[in-house]
Amino acid sequence: MLLADRLRKEYALADGRIVTAMDGVSFRIAPGQLYTLLGPSGCGKTTTLRSIAGLETPDRGVIAIGSAVVFDSSKRVLVPANRRKIGMVFQSYAIWPHMDVYENVAFPLRVGGERLREAEVAARVAKALATVRMEGFERRPATRLSGGQQQRLALARALVMEPRVLLLDEPLSNLDAKLRESMRLELRRIQKSLGITTVYVTHDQTEALAMSDIVAVMQDGRIVQEGDPRSIYLRPATRFVAEFIGSTNFIAGTLARMSNDEALVEIEGGSLRCAAANGFAPGARVLVSIRPEDVTLRAAAAPAANEGGPNRIRGRVVEEIFLGSLADHVIAAAGAELHVWCHPASSFAPGTEVVIEADPARCVLLPEKA
Repeated sequence: MLLADRLRKEYALADGRIVTAMDGVSFRIAPGQLYTLLGPSGCGKTTTLRSIAGLETPDRGVIAIGSAVVFDSSKRVLVPANRRKIGMVFQSYAIWPHMDVYENVAFPLRVGGERLREAEVAARVAKALATVRMEGFERRPATRLSGGQQQRLALARALVMEPRVLLLDEPLSNLDAKLRESMRLELRRIQKSLGITTVYVTHDQTEALAMSDIVAVMQDGRIVQEGDPRSIYLRPATRFVAEFIGSTNFIAGTLARMSNDEALVEIEGGSLRCAAANGFAPGARVLVSIRPEDVTLRAAAAPAANEGGPNRIRGRVVEEIFLGSLADHVIAAAGAELHVWCHPASSFAPGTEVVIEADPARCVLLPEKA
């Protein structure tokens, strides 16, 4: 449904330096998918989105929506934004403050290329407002809407044109935490009910994991890993991805041996068995990534079988942080400070000698230098 092929965009700064916003960005989105561009500020995700919309012109590459090529640098094809059949929700919502809800939604229909009768405009506005559950708000002034209602209004205005592709540029960033959580579910419901192909831009990994069919993690103008949310979270390909998607611990070590399904890493004070990965040779310096929720914590005084064996490391609690639904323990072990999460009822006080245990299948082998 949507194709981006080798997109490149450079900007010249005032001091003469060149910044590469897109460096060979390529992806293909199937019809009805919600595809998320995830990354920190300055990684190129918004430039990519604006290029799809026609608000930016790449230096090189190809963009196709369905069977229609809307940009091709080699063939000098550049379809204007208003002819791409795109719906877009901006971070600021860009709502007209002097118009009521009805007129805000109707505005794209009135200024678009279609010549619609007022009855058809009214029908499409009503349909869009019903989709976002804002029936009855037609004559409410835009300035009298809550943050969540403004977000719904901006979405209705994007949908009223019946676009082929919906583009969402950090649409929840202006909402408070509780409202953001509920609107994540609402956006996903709307997207799935309409079956509309959607590109979502965010720096919030929770949004990306909760909403996406496919996540593309961007760094320095490139997509460094692409996949479904579960595989991106459980099997990050680089240190950057592991750090950016959720919380994780890194333990440095040396790869001792590698078999078909398992690797053994020697670390300070012990060893770790990890899921095997390609591209590593015995003797290489590596990192082992372990999520805080994938570590079991117990008192060192409680003996267990194979004490001191692989994936059982002794340590000491440096700090215990109460976070409501969980307790975050900072553990000095294996030459590092590791974070371990557990239920508050099972927490350990600072100074406690503990043993941490990790499932080898959840220990991810990464190169020491990304």
